[in-house]
Amino acid sequence: MRKKFLYRNRTVLIGDLFMIIVCVLGSFVLRVNFGPRLYDFRFQILSMAGLALLIKPLLYYFFGLYRRLWAYASIQELKQIALAVTTASILVAVGMTMLSIILPFKDYSRSVLFIDWALSILAVGGLRFSLRVLSEAQSNSRTPSVSNRRALVVGAGEAGALVVRE
Repeated sequence: MRKKFLYRNRTVLIGDLFMIIVCVLGSFVLRVNFGPRLYDFRFQILSMAGLALLIKPLLYYFFGLYRRLWAYASIQELKQIALAVTTASILVAVGMTMLSIILPFKDYSRSVLFIDWALSILAVGGLRFSLRVLSEAQSNSRTPSVSNRRALVVGAGEAGALVVRE
């Protein structure tokens, strides 16, 4: 069980690394448009992607996004995702601002930082909740076709909700 748990979270980490690059590139494409002008921003794109690849996974780990079983994700996990992504995006913005002072970028657009934040929330949240959707689809396909019994769970709180989902 422990090996399967680690394997799943490595897969989430690899998905995060891919989505970080997609979000950074997507933020520049949405801001500048895809075309020859995007080539002028290549150093900014590479700098931001490198910085984001260093900062974001570390903060996601710090906030516990790799220690959860996403098959049971709820609104509380969504709040945790929003907090982790926002904190990571703030640190990337500070890092990019410092880099723009050290290495003056031509036409540095700070709006890509906000676009990246929005795309990152959608990507990180979407990746994790897609795991929940896949888990529910698999559990529904595994249930036998015999008629289900109805049950009423009273006064069990979150534990009761977990029992009902299982």
